Amino acid sequence: MCVYARNPSYHYHTHLTFFSFKDEEFVMKELVPGLECGEPKYRVCLHYRDWVPGEYIQNQIMQSVEASRRTIVVLSSSFIESVWGQLEFRAAHSQALQDRTNRLIIIVYGKIPAESELDEKLKLYITTKTYVRWGDSKFWDKLRYIMPHPPDLVQKKRNKNIDNKLELSKSPPKQSMC
Repeated sequence: MCVYARNPSYHYHTHLTFFSFKDEEFVMKELVPGLECGEPKYRVCLHYRDWVPGEYIQNQIMQSVEASRRTIVVLSSSFIESVWGQLEFRAAHSQALQDRTNRLIIIVYGKIPAESELDEKLKLYITTKTYVRWGDSKFWDKLRYIMPHPPDLVQKKRNKNIDNKLELSKSPPKQSMC
C-alpha cells in the first residue's frame, strides 16, 4: 500500500488535522484537492474519511501520526479552541522528536492567534520553525517542497557550476477534485 519501500509502515504521505467546522470549507475545497489531485498526488489521511467509527479518538490520532510521513496542522483561531487539535499537535510533535525528523508542517490559515492563546509547545514550535501561510503567492511551491518527495519527482541536475544538486519538478495543482 505504501509508495515508499524504505519504510512500509507509512500508509499516507500526510495526516491532515484541522478539527474545526469553520476551517472545513478551506480544507475540502482548496487543501485536499491541491494535495490529492495536484502533481505529485499525495495520499492524505483525513479523520472524517479514514478513521474507523467507534474507535477511541486518541488511539486514531496516534495511529494516523505514526502511519504518515508528515502531519499538517491547519493553524487557525478555530484550531486553538479545539482540544483534539491540540492533542494532535502534541502527538505529531512528540513523534517528530522521537524520530528526529521534521514531520510536522504548520499551515497558518488566517491570522496567527495571539501568543497568550497558544499551547506552550505550539508557541515554541512556531517561533523556532518556519511555517507556510495560506495566501502566500508561493504557497503550493513551499508546501510541496516540505512534503515527502516521491522518487520519480526528484531528479539530479548536473552542470559545470552545480554538482549533484537536487531539483524538484513542479506543476501547479489542479483546482478540481480527482
